[in-house]
Amino acid sequence: MVARKINEARAHQLRVKAWAERELKRAQRREAFFLARFGGELEAWARAELVRNGRRKSKTIDLPGGTLSFRAERPKLLVTDDRLLMTWARTNLPTAIRVVESISKSDLDRHLAETGEIADGTEFSDGGERFLIR
Repeated sequence: MVARKINEARAHQLRVKAWAERELKRAQRREAFFLARFGGELEAWARAELVRNGRRKSKTIDLPGGTLSFRAERPKLLVTDDRLLMTWARTNLPTAIRVVESISKSDLDRHLAETGEIADGTEFSDGGERFLIR
């Protein structure tokens, strides 16, 4: 009898896990749809609302359904071509290469800060702002 209960519990776990995975995918698709459909409009409205209300320092709007905000992001180096970057690093910054042939972003960032050189296979993002919905 106990063995049957244990097996039933295990079977229930598998059913619940499969259900949860389906629900997670469904929720992710819904979020992607709403962001694609309304995200740009919501961001434009939030920017206009902040300007209209003269809010220069605060970049947050509290709404009944959540919070809209803008936060400054630090500039960062983006890797756009791993192979090209690896070729560059072998010649110019071998300490950035790891045994598993990956690039050390901290070494690249430090190299950029010290020399101003942007490595082949990367591009520089100026940071900008990120729109958040919470």
